[in-house]
Amino acid sequence: MNSTAGLGPMTAVLLASLWMLLGCSTTRPPTKTTRATCSLQLQDGFSHQRITVFADGARVFSGSVTSDPVLGFAKAIAIPIQDSRLQLRIEMPASGAVYAWSLDLRRGHTLGIMREVDGRLTLRQRAGPFFYE
Repeated sequence: MNSTAGLGPMTAVLLASLWMLLGCSTTRPPTKTTRATCSLQLQDGFSHQRITVFADGARVFSGSVTSDPVLGFAKAIAIPIQDSRLQLRIEMPASGAVYAWSLDLRRGHTLGIMREVDGRLTLRQRAGPFFYE
């Protein structure tokens, strides 16, 4: 027995169309994919130093860096990560200095690099953000 027998032909067509549009639809809106990153923050002590940053062997930044003396901050670099380990290397061509760290990102995804008064680079790692005021 036809369930639309008591309805007019136009209503039956509308109901059938609505059922097809709503009942048979399997498309979903696209989902936004996000890649995991860690934040490398170049902090205090940089004054027009040219540096190159490598993460797991891939160059992620190359350029001149100058810190804001009031904030103690120069630049933030988002580094794509594949797992919980990161090999970080920073080269300073003018001085020939090369700094390398093997990091366990389970300890935190926020990395701070500071240039000390004697020119050495030091790294701090945090689970949360650094604050600059």
